[in-house]
Amino acid sequence: MALKYIPNDLPLQSLDQDPLQLMKSSLEHILKTTPPLPAYPDPAHLGGFIRGPTSIAFLFFRLSTLYPDVHVADHSLLHWAEQYLNADRGELQLTTRVGISCEKLAYEALKACISKDINHVKDFLSNMPTIVGPYPDSEKDPFESEIWQGRAGTLYFLRLIRHHVPDSAALLEDPITQVSQKILADSLDQDEGGWTFHKHKYIGAGHGDIGIITQLVLTTPALAPKLTPKLRALLNLQKDGNWPIAKEIDETRHPSLMQWCHGAPGFIFSLRAIRPHFPELHDQIDAAISKGQEAIWELGLLRKEPSLCHGILGNALNLPRGPRREHFLSLATVEAMAKAKSADPELFSPADYGCDMSLFFKYHSEKVNSAVGCVDRYCSWARLSIRVRIKGLRPLADNLMEAMAYKAPL
Repeated sequence: MALKYIPNDLPLQSLDQDPLQLMKSSLEHILKTTPPLPAYPDPAHLGGFIRGPTSIAFLFFRLSTLYPDVHVADHSLLHWAEQYLNADRGELQLTTRVGISCEKLAYEALKACISKDINHVKDFLSNMPTIVGPYPDSEKDPFESEIWQGRAGTLYFLRLIRHHVPDSAALLEDPITQVSQKILADSLDQDEGGWTFHKHKYIGAGHGDIGIITQLVLTTPALAPKLTPKLRALLNLQKDGNWPIAKEIDETRHPSLMQWCHGAPGFIFSLRAIRPHFPELHDQIDAAISKGQEAIWELGLLRKEPSLCHGILGNALNLPRGPRREHFLSLATVEAMAKAKSADPELFSPADYGCDMSLFFKYHSEKVNSAVGCVDRYCSWARLSIRVRIKGLRPLADNLMEAMAYKAPL
């Protein structure tokens, strides 16, 4: 079987550039190539915090909380968050997706966080009867439990609002309890059993148990004792530093992956975030993180196109700040990729699932940006494509992944 990674046998590489200036340069590039538009009429271009204008608004908003004095293109970061968010999206509807990829929930949650308006919080909460039921006896519960499409993503939105609109905490208390109880009731049992997603027992951060446990515990720390058996069982599944895609899976047909959505990178993000709430598991968690980081160092320079979800970028952010992280990030620059592809043209093939506008999946080089940007200037709006120069993505990636997942409430 062909290797999925680049052997990590190069001398240590480094990025000798100012992170703040790189961040500003990247944000200016986003504004130039994908400026905020008056309207985004096609629902296919809307994907919550994963892709589309709401994901860009979230990025600018998140960075504005960290860098309130930074301006790009003569305006504050919060100004640009509002510009992307205020565009007309038509009448948004709930579907079977209620996780972080749900446009309606993401849009309404972010609107409440920016405005601090209790009425906007109530607009978001008007979705709760649909999300938590009850449902007629003849109607099956339509929602999953994981974070990408399911109720763990709803829980993240509730936690996000609670943090940024603290006056809404009392309003959010019952919905948080109701959503959490629906997730807990959906688990296979109340002991070590986890959850299923499309009938598979996935365990990773994107679609599985560790991502669900993370949102439950960060939202309601008092649930940690109840979830301890499930977390301990997941820790025991680690093998050679990594985790399988799912429980009860044929690993000869579906070998382990080394990326955020499935594998050690997503586990490490989650374990670092929830560690304070599981004091009796500290030693086991610390050992798992250490083994996972060593596995990422050995196997994490993926041959896929760099991305936050399944590529060098997301993997790099699970290494400690310092030489090893810098080494990974330096190999994802435009120049380094071009040099590597000249030696091996099959390196860094697209892994974006056909999404031309995905912040989590897509990589665009400067040359591609320039060519597409010229076309965009002469064409009517057809799609949103988030084009971030990879050299400037380091601070953006740090803050986006930490915001989305898996750190404290943001």
